[in-house]
Amino acid sequence: MAETTSLTIAIDFDKTWTADPEAFRLIAQLLRSRGHQIIIATRRDKWCDDMQRHNLLTSLPVIYCGPTFKEEACRKAGYKVDIWIDDMPGTIQRTAILADQPL
Repeated sequence: MAETTSLTIAIDFDKTWTADPEAFRLIAQLLRSRGHQIIIATRRDKWCDDMQRHNLLTSLPVIYCGPTFKEEACRKAGYKVDIWIDDMPGTIQRTAILADQPL
C-alpha cells in the first residue's frame, strides 16, 4: 500500500460548506482520520451563528480572510494550503485570467 502524504485542505464556507454541510463534515472527518489537515478559509471576518447552524466543526481552524486573498490570509495564519475547495476560485489568489474581476 502506498504511503500517504499529509495535505492541508482549505474549504470555503459560504456556498461551499453551506451547500451540503453534512457531506462536508463527513469529508472533513474522513480526511482528518487519514492524517490531513482541514481548515476553513472564509471571506467573512468573524464567527457567526450561521457557522454553528451549518454544522461547522468547531475543532476545525477557521481563517477569516475578509477582503484579503485567501492564500495570503492563510499563509499569514501559518498554513500552506495544498488543495482548495471553493465556489469562487478568484478569491484565493490574484490570477491573470481573473485580473479584471473585483475581489
